[in-house]
Amino acid sequence: MSAAGKTPPGSTAAKLIVWSITGLGFFAVTYLAWLRLPVALWHWANAVWWHWAIAIWVFPLLLISPAVFVLPGGQHLIAAAGLRRRAHLRWETVSFLGALALSILILLAFAAKPEWWTSWHWWLWGVAVIGAAAVSAAGRMFCTVLEVGRPKARPSYAAEWKFNHDDVHSPPVLGIAMSGGGIRSAAFNLGVLHALHGNGLLRNVDVMMSAVSGGSYAMSWYLLQPFYAARAAAREGRDFSLDDIIDGMFRPDGRFQKHLSWNPSVMDRFDMVFSALWDLTWSQLLRTMAAALGNAGYYNGSSSGREEYRDNLQQLFQGLPSSESDWAIANRIDEPTSRELIVDQSAFSAVMPVNYRELVEFAGQYRLPYFIFNATVLVQRGYRHMLWPTAFELTAHDLGSDVCGYSAWDDLREWEVTEHIGEGMSIGQWMDHLRKRPDKNNDLRERRWVLMVNIAPAISGAAIGLSYFDPKKRSREMQLKTWTPFVSNSDLGYLLYRELWNEQGTLYVSDGGHCENLGAYALIKRQCQKIIIVDAEHEAHIPYIFDGYSKLKRQLAREMQLALSVPDIDAYLESAKGGSKPAGPGPAVMTGDVKPIVPDVQIRPMSVIYIKLGLDRYHLDAYPQAVSEYARKHQRFPQDPTRNQSFTTEQFVAYRELGRHVARDLDKTLAAMSS
Repeated sequence: MSAAGKTPPGSTAAKLIVWSITGLGFFAVTYLAWLRLPVALWHWANAVWWHWAIAIWVFPLLLISPAVFVLPGGQHLIAAAGLRRRAHLRWETVSFLGALALSILILLAFAAKPEWWTSWHWWLWGVAVIGAAAVSAAGRMFCTVLEVGRPKARPSYAAEWKFNHDDVHSPPVLGIAMSGGGIRSAAFNLGVLHALHGNGLLRNVDVMMSAVSGGSYAMSWYLLQPFYAARAAAREGRDFSLDDIIDGMFRPDGRFQKHLSWNPSVMDRFDMVFSALWDLTWSQLLRTMAAALGNAGYYNGSSSGREEYRDNLQQLFQGLPSSESDWAIANRIDEPTSRELIVDQSAFSAVMPVNYRELVEFAGQYRLPYFIFNATVLVQRGYRHMLWPTAFELTAHDLGSDVCGYSAWDDLREWEVTEHIGEGMSIGQWMDHLRKRPDKNNDLRERRWVLMVNIAPAISGAAIGLSYFDPKKRSREMQLKTWTPFVSNSDLGYLLYRELWNEQGTLYVSDGGHCENLGAYALIKRQCQKIIIVDAEHEAHIPYIFDGYSKLKRQLAREMQLALSVPDIDAYLESAKGGSKPAGPGPAVMTGDVKPIVPDVQIRPMSVIYIKLGLDRYHLDAYPQAVSEYARKHQRFPQDPTRNQSFTTEQFVAYRELGRHVARDLDKTLAAMSS
């Protein structure tokens, strides 16, 4: 026994208790399935002749039900008893008991009903089944909490500095950090990228991009549209010019911008309500099965809301607009590939999937920026307010975090699929072919989705997830915010195999904004010489609170001994504390720097250009017509809440043109900083 009087995991007593719980659960299910239910099923089948058509399938299921319902969870529970991790064992026990209750409830549905059982009791039974499934799945998912140990940080960033850089011995000249904020941020960041492209800063300067959530929508658009256009040109035997494609991408009346602004919706309210109801009920059973089997791909595909959000995002920002129609996309996933991905439990792309190594090869050939998709990994509660344990990255070279380590895409080549479904082959024929293959290594095919860059924005933008942390709020309130979406199966986060880092189990990743919502931390770690931070976070009221800036400033000072300073923001926040509060949002473009607080920190100073989403309503005539007209009609603009993921055409264009307007002179700002 421990000093606290509790049985520690890994002890003989803990193993004995776990074996007892597993044995009792197996006995209970076996008793129902082998002794009680066959008799009731026999009488039911003999009552009407056609009942035998159903009973003949149910009898074998009853025979194998103890192994199906109990053994998978029991194996996880017994394995957890051998670890010295009390929280892990506690949640495995909760998950097993929930699965046991679910098994008994399902089996009882076939038992003879007592006299008091009336029609409405089926509703009570259904609620109990869903509740048991939710408890079982949630318990298993809490087992994905990553324990924080010694940091496994990269030894250096020299390999990344060499990517398309003129000076391979120094950091990139320019880093662009695109913040979260859903489709509001995506539209604003697209406008900023348009201005940077017009100034020659995206193609003529060493650039590194880092994005979170809505910013990652825009980054994936900038990277994948040229890739798909090059693939289409090669398929059709046409010449390909990257400069011509990018010029066309930013042309306001071109097919790329028309496609974005025609129906700029990632998820509308009706879809959100329907998906929430579906995931709260029937999807709970699928999620429970996936959690019990430890199949991350199956789990990630069990949520209607997750699928709806991911597919809409991909079709809007990664769909290559057809040259024949303004509304169609030319790279929609074809039927054979879709069937193949379904068999491989990797149906996570609404467009033709692209691997990281394919995109990196293309980016290297055409000198596109190095890219970093930022997410958040779920760690122990005591570390969730910190940057280094929670920051999770999917980069051009690798994926991982300083807690679990990093796994290079080149080391995962065996996960890549080289054999594809034959022309005209059905799913049944393809599955039969896979079974007859001599290597029988089909498990790796079920991991192919990890290599798809298409799902990175959906991971980075999984805003409804388990990694929320806000030190300003009470512990109970934060627990409700994290538990509610997870138990109700409304979270958008993803499970990843720890096999990527030579460990067993899974870990949970969600929105990068749960860790750091500006996307600047990744660029500061890599010591980019100049960093443009595009802050499109939602500000509910004036004066603005600059929450992302304030949080990053505190974290950098605490964890890296670095001082982030943008004097205009610091002065604005200081004046907001006094009696005469600011009447507007402040300047849109501000400058600052990042410097070591103490001399022994081996990081060189970095210059910062900070762009804040805002609007001076006293001078609307100074803005483009699309911005001023929309602003006069809508007082909330440009601070539509992030929960609004369905924009109108005019709304999307207004945000895009606002970003283009405020960033139009960034080349002059950068030149002034250099001088």
